[in-house]
Formats: sequence, structure tokens, C-alpha cells
Amino acid sequence: MIPIQSNIQKLQSEAKYKSARMSLLAIVLFSLVNIFSITFAESYFLFSSYVTQLISATGAMFYYETGETLFVVVSIILAVISVVPYLLFWIFSKNHPGCMIGALVLFSVDSFIFLIDFIVFLLSGDFSFIIDLVFRVWALASLIIAVKYGFQAKKLANSVPPVSPTDFYANDAAFEQNENAMISRQITLVRPKRFAGMAVQFSCLADGQQIGQLANGKSLTFTLDGNAHELIVQLPNGVAMCGISVPAGAERRAYEVHLKMTLFSTTLTAVETAVPLVPQ
Repeated sequence: MIPIQSNIQKLQSEAKYKSARMSLLAIVLFSLVNIFSITFAESYFLFSSYVTQLISATGAMFYYETGETLFVVVSIILAVISVVPYLLFWIFSKNHPGCMIGALVLFSVDSFIFLIDFIVFLLSGDFSFIIDLVFRVWALASLIIAVKYGFQAKKLANSVPPVSPTDFYANDAAFEQNENAMISRQITLVRPKRFAGMAVQFSCLADGQQIGQLANGKSLTFTLDGNAHELIVQLPNGVAMCGISVPAGAERRAYEVHLKMTLFSTTLTAVETAVPLVPQ
């Protein structure tokens, strides 16, 4: 069985990597929308490629000055081409976290070009690009996080040693495990009623299998055999989770799960508690 802490780290890294990849997808989508928004509506969305915005704005400017539709067509084609690398990095980054490095480098170059224009506008007394800078820093931070957790998840996945069925059944504890498998006992997860995260239900897993949802102020009771088990309680996005090692035995057990939210972090913790008399 994989050590529960290693399993939690792996699942958390995968969840954070998946969440960070969504930022790259947002860059792709908003960049594509901006091509037409800038060209035809003279407006744009944040969280996108600045080079794409420049190409679209240049094409629109030449069109308004000359009336030649060719400038619009060419600018749209070039702008779409400028987004293609981001799209490819997003597609292939699902199984290859190294692609996120390419996306980070490309967006960093894009941000450098933005920074030059930002300084020029700032010196001229135009502060309208400050909100663009904030979102750009957020996007860069998201890509850095993606690189970090992508490689961390891959490293943890490769560090889990395969379990040989032959070695498992050759172990002296196999007989005891078979005996425990005949035992049926109840396990209860209790979530005290709190304001923080009150609308969010926790996902509960036993040995990697979904066993139910834990709502605010409720408890969840389920049946396991007498062997040792690993429980995981996590938020729906998987970014925050906690692990519970249930020891072998016939005793019924209960664990209280707490959610703690701060400005910069969200954590789940679990402690063993008295078994409730009446499961909810």
C-alpha cells in the first residue's frame, strides 16, 4: 500500500497542476476572444497574450486609416497564429509538464514586451494599464505554479514502487489480513458546522475509491473490513485534502474533519474523536 502522506502529496500536486493549467487555457481563450473584440469592438479582456492584442490593434488601426479589409484579414490570421503555441503547450502539458516551461518562457517574453509599453504609458501619465499588470503577474504566478507542481507530481508518481503480488502473499501478515477481511465495522467522518466553506461538500475516499460526500454540520458513516485502510477527505478541486490512516481491528472509529481557510491557504485536518451515538 502506498504511504498515505506520499499519496496525498501526489494527489495535491496533480490537483494544483490541473488548476494551474486552467490559467494557460484561460490565456488561450481570452486571447482568441480579444482578436475579434479588439478588431471589431475596440475593447479587450485581460489575462491574454499582449502580442496578440498588438497585432489585432495594428490591423484595426490600418483598416480605419485606409479602409482596406486586407489589413483586418491579415491581422486576424497573424493573431491566431500567435496563440497557437499557447494552445499546443496546453494540450501537450497534460502528460508532459515540461511543456509548461515553454508556456512560461513564451508568456515571460510577452510580458517583457508589455512591460516596455507599460513604462512608456506610465511616464506619459497614463495609469490605465495598471490593472493589466496585476492580471499579468497573476498569470505568470499561475504558470510558475504549474511548472512546480507538474514536475512534483511526476516525480512522486515515479517514486512509488510497484507492489509484487508474489511478495505480498509471501508476507507473514497475509493470513492475518485474510482474517481481518471477514470483519465488518463502521467508520464515521464528522464535520462540525462552521461558516467557512459552508456550501462546499467534502469528497471522501477509502483506499482511492469514492465513498460519499460530507456536508457542513453532517456526518458520514460507512462500512469497512477489519484491515488497515487509508481515507482521504478533500475539497472538490482536490487542492486541499487530508489523510486518515485507519488501523486494523474490529473497533468502530470516528474522525472529525476541520476546514481552515486563510487569505493565502486552505487546509483540511482530521483528528480521531468519540464515536457518535446516532450517526447522521
